[in-house]
Amino acid sequence: MIKNDLSVRFEIWDFEDITCDDITNSLNLQPFKTYVKGTEIHENSPKKSQRNGWMYGAGYGTGKDFSGQMEDILEVLIPKLNLLKAYSEKYYCEISCALFLNSREESVPWIHLDKSQIIFMKEVNAEFDVDIYYPPLE
Repeated sequence: MIKNDLSVRFEIWDFEDITCDDITNSLNLQPFKTYVKGTEIHENSPKKSQRNGWMYGAGYGTGKDFSGQMEDILEVLIPKLNLLKAYSEKYYCEISCALFLNSREESVPWIHLDKSQIIFMKEVNAEFDVDIYYPPLE
């Protein structure tokens, strides 16, 4: 049985004067995924990225709930708060949560922000985005 899944990421978007490598090197973090404007979004798709983007966080299928993924991300990002604030002054930043409802037989994963997570998002001027994917049953 395919289980429900979610992935949480911190993302930086719409930078033109620096590269994804610049962000990676300054934060000393390996991104989950990057997008370069004008290049293919995925090797199996001809669709091209309309904007530059840098994403840090867990991939899919980690088995961790929302709270666990947020804790993992913030543990790494909080020490880099000053750099993140500088990025957020120039570029769009967000915490992104992708929720995949693959099973109708298990409960829906919950999403809850605690005070420390809300304070972090305020400190780095990040928005919070949730996308819910509900694929048809086969």
